[in-house]
Amino acid sequence: MLRFKRMWIFLGILMVLGVSWYLVLSRAINPDAYFIKKIDPIPFTRIYVNDYVGSLQIAPNLGDEYKTMSTGNRYYISNIYSLYDDDYSFTIDEDNHFVLKQLSNNKIFVLGKILEKTYLEYNGTDLYTIQLPKDYAAFHHYKRGLLPFYEKVNFTMMSSGGIKYSSEVTTIVISSSGDELRLYQNNGYIPKGKPTGIY
Repeated sequence: MLRFKRMWIFLGILMVLGVSWYLVLSRAINPDAYFIKKIDPIPFTRIYVNDYVGSLQIAPNLGDEYKTMSTGNRYYISNIYSLYDDDYSFTIDEDNHFVLKQLSNNKIFVLGKILEKTYLEYNGTDLYTIQLPKDYAAFHHYKRGLLPFYEKVNFTMMSSGGIKYSSEVTTIVISSSGDELRLYQNNGYIPKGKPTGIY
């Protein structure tokens, strides 16, 4: 009798664990608010801007774009951010500075001096390599969820589905006057932070 009782207790524990794991995978329970891994902020001094039709594609120059976590796993930590023409425009001033403008409030941000402009024949775009001013502060942040979630295959969205991990990337450039260009992207279920914009 005691053996059957222990067996039912064991099965009950397995059932609770199974249901809990299902709720975590489906994110009915979201552990990404608490169980995440962060890397130390990465400083950088150069940034790339690619002028596509319809958007600007911006990426920090991090050197090594992969990082080995304490778990021993190696992850791609960089990101290419899209700033769409409906929201942003840019000009190049007489001193060859790249000046970004946020159209919703006409705020501008002088990103830095253009070191090089390269025409990319394979996609017909101009790639700008920009040096940030010495008195600017610029850091790249990366977070990753420790527990996976399951995403269904979505053929209309061309989503691959399967087991995935949440991630969050934030790139911040602060000018000498205290203005901030914030680039932000969130994939998954980490609670969303302050969005992309000039502040």
